[in-house]
Amino acid sequence: FYEGAQSDVPRMCMLESFGRSDSEGSPVKYLADYAFLSNLPYFKLDSLQPLLNKWFGDNQAILDNKAVNEFIVQNPEFLDSLAIYHLVAFPSSSAAVVIIRGTKTFFDYIADAKLWYSAALFQVFRAALPFGNLFDPLIEFSATVLSFLETANVKKVAYYRDTSSFVDWLRNSGYKSLALTGHSLGGGIALISGAQTHTTAVGLSAPNTVIGRDTVRPRITLAELEKYTFNIVPERDLFPRLGGSSENMARIGCIADSANSFSCHEAARSLCEMMYSCGNVARPVFCECVTKWGYPEPVKSSNSDKGSTFMEECRDVVP
Repeated sequence: FYEGAQSDVPRMCMLESFGRSDSEGSPVKYLADYAFLSNLPYFKLDSLQPLLNKWFGDNQAILDNKAVNEFIVQNPEFLDSLAIYHLVAFPSSSAAVVIIRGTKTFFDYIADAKLWYSAALFQVFRAALPFGNLFDPLIEFSATVLSFLETANVKKVAYYRDTSSFVDWLRNSGYKSLALTGHSLGGGIALISGAQTHTTAVGLSAPNTVIGRDTVRPRITLAELEKYTFNIVPERDLFPRLGGSSENMARIGCIADSANSFSCHEAARSLCEMMYSCGNVARPVFCECVTKWGYPEPVKSSNSDKGSTFMEECRDVVP
């Protein structure tokens, strides 16, 4: 692990620092936990449980896709949906986190465009005008009108309809603590569903819905976004700027080369940045943080009985 914080970043590191009642009793305490969970949907399905065991401890977090399948069977209107999401349950605390996949396929890019293009279009217009912030009410109204004209097309990619319904279904299934998370598009969907269902939602590099909050159904308010949602925003990442900025965000660094700013949007890089910056996050550091992303080698845990170094262990597991 990384022994000490690199800067004064307690708000970025601990979930309690921005307090959410829905998260009480949940073992997911670090914002790095949410960054880790938001990475999982990009991995192969059969690798997810081993990764959860490595991060939280053996069988502390359980991938429960049976619940997802049961929800879809009971709600056949979502049978043909392209939304990809999983449930990670924590049996010892009756807690669960819904993790939503971000932009990966061509259809995901289409969803990104249809859900946020109107807000992005008017953001560019505002930026080009002197005193552009004075036009915010007009811009929000225009974004709403444009999305209304595209209602039929937007509804096809409104993945938040699936996830909001799933959260409501889970709440009726007896979970005491629920949360949502996701990266990029998945994070944007998580923020919408969190506001709609009044559930803690943490996005990583997620587009916002501050400008387009009247375009989703049911509508969400600015107060709901501020109360239930939080966004982790890497330096030089343009995606979290879409849809307007929320008050609840943690800005993190990015050590990628300035010529490769798109790499700052990488979910795995952001996870490594959070672990390095926070320090003392009692979770394992992945080899790629050092070998791929260029972070310093972490120190060995004091209770480790292995004589090998971090890089020696990485060479054993990475061909």
